[in-house]
Amino acid sequence: MILSKYLLLISVQCIIFNRIRYAGLKLLHTLVSRVGSANQHSSVAAVPSNNKCTSNAQADRQLMLEALLPHKEKIIKLARASLSDNEAKVTAVATDICGTVAWWP
Repeated sequence: MILSKYLLLISVQCIIFNRIRYAGLKLLHTLVSRVGSANQHSSVAAVPSNNKCTSNAQADRQLMLEALLPHKEKIIKLARASLSDNEAKVTAVATDICGTVAWWP
């Protein structure tokens, strides 16, 4: 009886830990996706536009890139460590992060 309660407590803690890890990676993915990849930058830069909204979006991406670029190695290390996770959602988000950051300069 005591062993089953202990095992239940451990499984609940693992579920909570997985949710926290997934939420942290999802937050990191949101930041990384705001910068985008080199493919997005080249396609936006190739289209000449007089639209002020487009230039604001490019400036926003540039600022985000400048802020996150010094932390690129840490982001990649964290995402690669999560690639071997048992939780499929965590692995999927980590894959997206690695794919986006790989195209950064």
